[in-house]
Amino acid sequence: MKALKMVVVIGQDHKLTIDVPNTFQEGPAELILLAPEAPNGDASTDLETHIHQLLANPHNRDKAGLDREIETQRRSWE
Repeated sequence: MKALKMVVVIGQDHKLTIDVPNTFQEGPAELILLAPEAPNGDASTDLETHIHQLLANPHNRDKAGLDREIETQRRSWE
């Protein structure tokens, strides 16, 4: 498995776009995002739980449902 490490900045819109070198083939890949923990630790735990829930049922969601879940999660960060 190949690895790519880069420092990125997550903006206010909480969207992240990266360009992957041509040495990576098209198709499925695994993305691991490491971020500093929130001062109280709660936000990182909530995010971890949310990611595990999404990964547990990746095919049981439609776009509208995902958009609602993402918006709910974003509001909880404020």
